[in-house]
Amino acid sequence: MSELKSPRVWEKSFWPIAAAALLLCVWHFAVEWTGTKVFPSPLSVEKGIFELAHKHVLWADVADSLRRVAIGYGAAVVIGVPWAYASAGFPR
Repeated sequence: MSELKSPRVWEKSFWPIAAAALLLCVWHFAVEWTGTKVFPSPLSVEKGIFELAHKHVLWADVADSLRRVAIGYGAAVVIGVPWAYASAGFPR
């Protein structure tokens, strides 16, 4: 069995940062190249986040979104688990 070398200290930080930077560049140039008005650029998203934070509504919106996800997940569990149990033909 071959042993892989563990990454150097600088590589543990460099590669995730490089991947994030590449993703942001691809996103930015995709928006610029297509000229779309549907998807915002990364800079527009950053401005929007700071605007929501400045108006003190960002955390309320985040909490509302998390509440919706929790309700959806809970509904899926409440409906899905009994349905799967019933459809699998387990003895009652």
